[in-house]
Amino acid sequence: GSTLAANSLAAAGEHVRVYSESAPPIGVLSGCVSAGDRCDRDAAAALLRDVVLLMSRVREGGGPARRRRLFFKIQSIGSHSVDVVTRAFPTTPWIFVYRDPTPVMMSHIKNGRGDASNTNCARGRNKFHSYPQISQLMIEDGKENSNGHPTDVRKLTAEEYCAVHLAALCRSAIAERLRQGGGLGRFANYNNLVKDLVTDFFPNHFKLELTKDMEDNIYEVTKNYSKGRVGSMAGEFKDDTKKKETAASQEIKNAAERFMMPS
Repeated sequence: GSTLAANSLAAAGEHVRVYSESAPPIGVLSGCVSAGDRCDRDAAAALLRDVVLLMSRVREGGGPARRRRLFFKIQSIGSHSVDVVTRAFPTTPWIFVYRDPTPVMMSHIKNGRGDASNTNCARGRNKFHSYPQISQLMIEDGKENSNGHPTDVRKLTAEEYCAVHLAALCRSAIAERLRQGGGLGRFANYNNLVKDLVTDFFPNHFKLELTKDMEDNIYEVTKNYSKGRVGSMAGEFKDDTKKKETAASQEIKNAAERFMMPS
């Protein structure tokens, strides 16, 4: 869903520049996640401002840098440090794209070629202590399913831990949206995402003015498969939610229901 949003922005016109999962911003944000409570979040925010400033200085054809609307699609793990982003840019609007849990898990497991233990969402189990949201999830799950004792992360299956990891990302985004207030952080549902972006999020939230030609170009570009570069994949974009729901094992569905649905 986030790639679909990024492609939609990129199709809005030459005045819009989109960085999709570029390395420098997540390098700053991941450092704060790894450091945990030892992270100086004000210093991280200052560093992030510098990174964004440098990346915004775009020159074309040797001429002066042109002013553009600048957008960043951040890797999902950056959700744990969204508060650093809002410290760096306290008046900048942002969105968090969400989707039904089972298709999200299926996307991750497919990327691991069907083996949940090979997925990015499951491989970080030995670093779970870096994420307060995961510890809180284990406490809550223990009250529900383990006679009041926190659930032991080490005893979860790969599918279950993947669901925990993804749920924690959502919780971090929710927590920052509530903390920040003011409506600067909004959540975008994958269902009807492109239409909602064009009719609501772009003009009302990001104050991005779109002409009719721009809108038509966005709809045309996003017919293409969202994971490819704009225009690089043949065939019309199709919502694969039902396909993924059908292909999901019962273990995946149970893990999604247990850990992700409450988030």
